[in-house]
Amino acid sequence: MRARFPGLAAFALVLFAMARVVSTYSSLSATSDEPAHVRAGLEWLGRGTYRFSPVDPPLSRLPAASLPYLAGYRFAPPGVAPPQGLSVDRLDSDDPGPLALARAGVLPFLALAALLVWMWTRRVAGPLAALFAVGVLSFDPGLLAHAGLATTDLPFTAAFTAALLAFVTWWEAPSWRRACIAGALFGVALACKYTALALPPCALAAGAVLAWGGVRPRLPARALALQAVAASALALLVVWASYRFTAGRLTSTLDPRTLARLGSGCSDSASCQVLAWLASVPLPAPGWLQGLWDFAWQERVGHPSYLLGAWSMKGFAGYYAVGLLVKTPLPELLLAVGGGAFVLRRAPRVQAARVLAPAVAAMTLLLVVSPSRINIGVRHVLPVFPLLAIVAGTALATLATGLCRSSRARAAGVGLAAGLTGWLVAASLGVHPDYLAYFNESVGDRGDLVLLDSDLDWGQDLWRLESVLRDLDVDRVHLLYFGPAVPARHALPEVLPLERNERVTGWIAISAMYRRSPGFEWLGAYEPFARAGRSITVYFVPAPSS
Repeated sequence: MRARFPGLAAFALVLFAMARVVSTYSSLSATSDEPAHVRAGLEWLGRGTYRFSPVDPPLSRLPAASLPYLAGYRFAPPGVAPPQGLSVDRLDSDDPGPLALARAGVLPFLALAALLVWMWTRRVAGPLAALFAVGVLSFDPGLLAHAGLATTDLPFTAAFTAALLAFVTWWEAPSWRRACIAGALFGVALACKYTALALPPCALAAGAVLAWGGVRPRLPARALALQAVAASALALLVVWASYRFTAGRLTSTLDPRTLARLGSGCSDSASCQVLAWLASVPLPAPGWLQGLWDFAWQERVGHPSYLLGAWSMKGFAGYYAVGLLVKTPLPELLLAVGGGAFVLRRAPRVQAARVLAPAVAAMTLLLVVSPSRINIGVRHVLPVFPLLAIVAGTALATLATGLCRSSRARAAGVGLAAGLTGWLVAASLGVHPDYLAYFNESVGDRGDLVLLDSDLDWGQDLWRLESVLRDLDVDRVHLLYFGPAVPARHALPEVLPLERNERVTGWIAISAMYRRSPGFEWLGAYEPFARAGRSITVYFVPAPSS
């Protein structure tokens, strides 16, 4: 029984985390991306096409769409009823049932991510460290937030982690079987998100750390190269399969505006020129290249991004580093950094390399995505969290087992482990159900001064706004809401417009994304009257006295 305890305890932790996630379904309204992901997945499932919002590959959208599809939901553009079946517009209502159905399809990937962390940590540090790593992961608010949404981020995180673990396994003992597994999982990740293009440098960084520790593939270079080529070919085959083995010219899938961009708008962009050439060549999976083109074009144009009170269309080089520093629980950061330093200094080089490889891969991912101009959420580097949990769990196990020689030092280590564990658990439980808007103690309740968008305000608090306004007996409100909902479909009072640089009186409800944008500085003269969740502020501005 003692030998089974770590596995059983880890299983219980994951079940508890999943229960906590399910309990958020009735509190959080639809976020900005959820309806689009469900629609795109329904199109793939029901029509066999993939033209609606192809900026993400299809595989990561199928979990959110599968259960609604089985329940009778069918694809139609926003605001248009499908010719048969239920409409995705039902997600935009006060009934949490349809949205919960979509979100439930993503929940198993929380268990999968925990299983991958267990497997990886057990390989490098044993079952007790694996238990602690799963514990760290299961109390991470960032991972729990995206486990509770019908989006692509958690399925991609599981695919990214699985592909990286498969690569490390192949690197340590290369074989054709392991090469094929790694290639197939790389293909799955590529069919989930274009961020998977960062996998090769992350894998090479992990391999370099393992090589530093003396863990090198024991095969001739020619054999390794052949296996790598075969794995790459298998990855491309998986991507092609995710697009139902379609083939054709890219020009046949691009919309007129995109074709115009290819023709005249990208002479100074190397990636754009490559895609322009590819547009006229018959290729497999042209839809994947179309999405890549859309992704590259968005990168080139930029996106409104917010960091530390400033807005930019060009992004911020330090966005993801700052985001992780304020969105990761401090005890988890201390364990990851301290644990990495400890194994680097005290553990044998082979052991240190195997523990540090996932952390180095995580840092490589941050470096690869840092130049991005699209800074709209730390969720774009969500695979960092399971990778850091491996190091944090190993550090926690080292402290808890008291590997120091003196009894006083052992007692101090056990006490420190208990304190950090309690801190992490308290921080995670204390923020429930607002995992999406979690910020650690370095920021506290002023997260809107640091990050916005899907790090804080993604439209998730409309249901709670209804409750707040109902309790305040508000009969009309000036509303500026950042999210996918149509206010007329919800139990809101009479809704009046709220425009930039236009002062109004009476009740005002404004999302954080707009409150911190230019044109609403005048609201700073008034104290908030109430808050709906952590993303919508309610004000009452009295009429001027005559």
